[in-house]
Amino acid sequence: PISGSAVASKRDMAVDRNGGRGGLASAECEQVVQCFAAALQIKLQLGVASAEAVATRPMCGQMQDQGWSDECAIFRIPAQKAGKRPKSALSAMTESSTCASTGTPPSSKRWKAGDLGDERADVPSNFEVQVFLLELLRTYRLEAEVAIIALIYIDRFVERSGEPLSSDNWQRVTLIALISASKVWDEDPFDNAEFAEMSPSYDVRDINAFEHAFLQCVGDVVINGPMYTKTHFFMQTLMSKDAGNFSMPELDEDRAAELEESSLKRQTELLDYIECLEPDSPASSENARGLRH
Repeated sequence: PISGSAVASKRDMAVDRNGGRGGLASAECEQVVQCFAAALQIKLQLGVASAEAVATRPMCGQMQDQGWSDECAIFRIPAQKAGKRPKSALSAMTESSTCASTGTPPSSKRWKAGDLGDERADVPSNFEVQVFLLELLRTYRLEAEVAIIALIYIDRFVERSGEPLSSDNWQRVTLIALISASKVWDEDPFDNAEFAEMSPSYDVRDINAFEHAFLQCVGDVVINGPMYTKTHFFMQTLMSKDAGNFSMPELDEDRAAELEESSLKRQTELLDYIECLEPDSPASSENARGLRH
């Protein structure tokens, strides 16, 4: 684990590298977290339903749906005890984490899935998801736009890999989706070695391995204006009633064009970058620092 002073230093660096913004203000961060958590719980509920549907198919059908199963296995955190979901160092903070602005935990109200039914025992609670996301957004000083882009990547991962979100994989998939999103949004993003330096749970080899599998499954990282607008609208509908004047950020025409250009540039470098992430690559241990993507 990295020392507290080193974490503070990296956060200070994030302020400078993000044009002085330094991530979201505390109250705004909590609103983004609530929207993102609600969206993830919907996708987790859908993932459970999908997994149950697959489980009822004949064995021959299951064999035909293997897809990226081997690559996706890296995202699954094995249960530590039968009947209990695993907790990472971040999600283990559920019992004690508080919001800096209010001195209270994020909203602990359990999200009701509506047409999907009540929350299930095999889906993490809204509170657990919020605590995990809050720590990630604060630690890495991520902007609200990064959360929207990350949700697009998560949808793309699920669709193209055939791996639904579950209580076993949602933390690692969300982590690497946020990291990947930051690399197309931020002008000078952290590389994996720097993300690892701030992470209490994973070293650079872990993050390299997650990103390698994630990018292979996703296939492309291009984001355009209509994609962003669609996901922005979805997240906006999940905004809590106490959000006040806060709303998820929209992109004007110029900023949408910049995002698309940035993601297209990253796409052109993707094959070489994925090769650098290979475990046997000499660049893997340092995450190809010269590429900075």
